[in-house]
Amino acid sequence: MTAALIEQRIVGRLVRAVLVRDGLVTEGPLMVDDGALGRFEGDLRGFVVLLPEGSHAREGWRHDETTGDLSPPLLTREQRIEQINARSQEILDQGFVFRGQWMSLSDRAQDQIRDATQNRDSLSYPIPWGNADDTAYVLLVSPADVRSLYDAAARRKQETLIEGARLRARVLDAATVADWNAIVDTR
Repeated sequence: MTAALIEQRIVGRLVRAVLVRDGLVTEGPLMVDDGALGRFEGDLRGFVVLLPEGSHAREGWRHDETTGDLSPPLLTREQRIEQINARSQEILDQGFVFRGQWMSLSDRAQDQIRDATQNRDSLSYPIPWGNADDTAYVLLVSPADVRSLYDAAARRKQETLIEGARLRARVLDAATVADWNAIVDTR
């Protein structure tokens, strides 16, 4: 079992310690043995990595034994995928910009855009198309304008879903902590 003592505070003969065991940080008392660094419950020896003054390890944080760095706890793959999916939905809920106006990408709005696109040659123009909060509109004056509206909506949705799928694949493929930490959703 790999263990590393990463913080100690001497209180009498007891040391309040933070121990890294199999990469996870736990806290507990450490008995002092005649000036030696001590041991956890008598069986887990480790080495000391002094933290900068005022810094604190937290339960569940991870410790890199090579560099001595501490990092926040890793989420499960399912939790990371849930975060990515939630961010994708948040982006889609924001809508898309068309001719300087934020347009809705709600299910209803997508149905309306799709219907207008399918029937664009038989519609009466001009068509005032309301923005996401119905405070302004964009004037569609031809079937080409309807198609441009559809293309902008489809592009936003496709880009969001493709990037989400790429990030989810990276989560599933991550084999090391470095791979895991390199997955950042910057959308």
